[in-house]
Amino acid sequence: GKTLSWVVPAVTQNINTIALYPTNALVTDQERNIRDEVTALGETARIEVVTSNRLESELQDKYDAETNGEALRGLVTDMFSTGEEPCILLTNPDTFVLLRRRMYHERIPGGRKAFEMGVVDEFHRASRKEKNTLLFLLDEMYDTSTQRNKLDKIVLLSATPDSHVKQRLDSMTPPWYDVNANTESLPIDYNAVQQ
Repeated sequence: GKTLSWVVPAVTQNINTIALYPTNALVTDQERNIRDEVTALGETARIEVVTSNRLESELQDKYDAETNGEALRGLVTDMFSTGEEPCILLTNPDTFVLLRRRMYHERIPGGRKAFEMGVVDEFHRASRKEKNTLLFLLDEMYDTSTQRNKLDKIVLLSATPDSHVKQRLDSMTPPWYDVNANTESLPIDYNAVQQ
């Protein structure tokens, strides 16, 4: 439930999403679950999985790229230049850091803006350094000009909420909400998830 809680609003409200998982095995496992959930909802979405292995073995050739960064840029450009369905990119924190480096300097071509929602699954498993890096990069994306991206929703999924993280979130730019079984009103429609 927790892992898929963001999928319903992402596909039903057409929200382009980047979802981060701590391991490549979890990325691959969640791809199947997310595809099944999208199908069960009767919706469509462009779902892409990016790991360093896929970047090196497939995407560098596909986008005639010499580096993983160039391959990643090719994929993201392709994702947002075709179709009107929501785009969902599933990856790990290391690839996200690489992606942010490129997006910080380069606007995604085409009419669509990139990611509107960032999801970090198993946030409690990240080390202090990883948490700080992810929070910094997501906050930076939120605060960046909408000419580069539209990230205005950050979802940190954790089975064991951390009071230190809540203090850090209070100092970030975006407003945040502690979603649990007692949550009744949010700026994004999660009602379908709670049913």
